[in-house]
Amino acid sequence: MADLAGLPPSRLDNMSEGERERWEQERNFSAQRALILDEASGLLASAGRDYNAGLIESLMRFYDCGPLYTRSTKSQGRVTVSNAYLNALMASTPRAMAPHLGSERLWAMGYFPRHALLTPEVDCPEWAEPTNDGGGPGNDVIWPLSQLYTRLPKPTWPEPVTSQPVLLAPGVMDLWTTYCRALSYGLLRDTGLDERLFGTYGRMLTQAIKVATILAAFDWSSGGGNGGVTIGLPHLHRAIAICETWRASAHRTIEGGAIAEDNVKLTRVIRQVGRLGPDRATLRELGKSMQDIPRKDLERLLELALASEEVVAVAASPGPKGGRPTQKYRLPIE
Repeated sequence: MADLAGLPPSRLDNMSEGERERWEQERNFSAQRALILDEASGLLASAGRDYNAGLIESLMRFYDCGPLYTRSTKSQGRVTVSNAYLNALMASTPRAMAPHLGSERLWAMGYFPRHALLTPEVDCPEWAEPTNDGGGPGNDVIWPLSQLYTRLPKPTWPEPVTSQPVLLAPGVMDLWTTYCRALSYGLLRDTGLDERLFGTYGRMLTQAIKVATILAAFDWSSGGGNGGVTIGLPHLHRAIAICETWRASAHRTIEGGAIAEDNVKLTRVIRQVGRLGPDRATLRELGKSMQDIPRKDLERLLELALASEEVVAVAASPGPKGGRPTQKYRLPIE
């Protein structure tokens, strides 16, 4: 929050001249940053702790690019972030993300719908020989970015930079309205759609405009003239095509998260069967020691464990009064 607000770091006077110069250059883009994490689950796990209260809500506000965001805390006082534009590039594994993907709150509040959730289209991609390509992006990536950076006006903290107008070419609004109707009305009427994806479908319309704006800005930076950025039909067509791959990926994320969450629970069930031993490992005892898993789900997980032979059923003997025998379970004997 302090970095986004352009506040000076502690011990600024002890910084070297080069480090201080880098910080001053960063401060010019204080609220326009990129957050890069190699483990997204760590951010979500820490978000629920006291010292990170309000973190998720703040990230969602920055996605909305509000002109002014103010927050007051005892330690930092009043912190104001102007013209926030925060990009987040985060990676993780299905298993690490499973508890968070299963959170109804993160879907309902709009956290996940604000992200492009990218997952592989295949379970196991074909093998490719590693190549030594220099370890960085090529000129085809760097050159357009440098052109855009050169043409855009340079901010100087704390003065805000003048925003560039974004115009819509003829036919763009009609195409976007058609896409809007398809996503927010037509497809949402599908009774088989997972409710967690409702927000994703609704936010996809904003994503399409954002992507189209970026594509148009690249063309604007390489062309001449003093006019504003203009979103043409090719830009919106391409943006919709990109967003449609994200929509399909969101469905895979839901499915993969459910499978990963089942795998986590299945591992817990198998471990608990081993702890209880063949004399006490009954459905009732497992339910008492794993109260966060509903009985119906526990029965299903036991069936999966039996089918994979990670757990075996013990031959049940009739009760002392001739009642229905209690089914017991144990780990397979190697």
